[in-house]
Amino acid sequence: MRAATLITVVMLAFLMAGCASQGERIDPSVEAVASHDFNPTDLQLISKQAVEKLLARDVFKDAEEQLTLYVAPIKNLTDEHISTPIIQDYIAGRLDETGKVRLIVTPAERQESIAELERQQDAFVDPATAQKIGRLIGAKYYMAGQLTNMTTKVGGKKGQFFQFALKLVKVETGDVLMSTVEIQKLSKRGWFGW
Repeated sequence: MRAATLITVVMLAFLMAGCASQGERIDPSVEAVASHDFNPTDLQLISKQAVEKLLARDVFKDAEEQLTLYVAPIKNLTDEHISTPIIQDYIAGRLDETGKVRLIVTPAERQESIAELERQQDAFVDPATAQKIGRLIGAKYYMAGQLTNMTTKVGGKKGQFFQFALKLVKVETGDVLMSTVEIQKLSKRGWFGW
């Protein structure tokens, strides 16, 4: 009886150890999972290339001072669930690292700043520490982008085409500079489907 209990406990321990998932941290620039779906490597690739293409344009190269801009929310027009705020933040981070831009808050974030400025004008805030109204910086440009895809299936193969379009818009005139990056992926159906 005691031996049977011991064997059962040992077997359960092995079973539980075998079911436990193990993870490890890897370099974010390494493709962890290659698939036909949009993945972190794709995000880095499209964002980096789109920003580099725009930074090579004369508006950045010839600028004598930092361009004041914000990065608008990125639109996901694909048939996949993709967290676009991570793309927006990645682009803003790459732009900020160049030293060529002065990032300002998006219109949604500006509303939060305005609300905080209004709160600081009441009698409960020390006037010596209250921030002054009328000093928010206006954007000279903004960046907007969208991610689209097209999927095709033929026999046991599935193709994914992703296009990322990023544009720099001059607020005063509406002039637009475009940058596009494409990714094509091909996968073969496994034994049990996609």
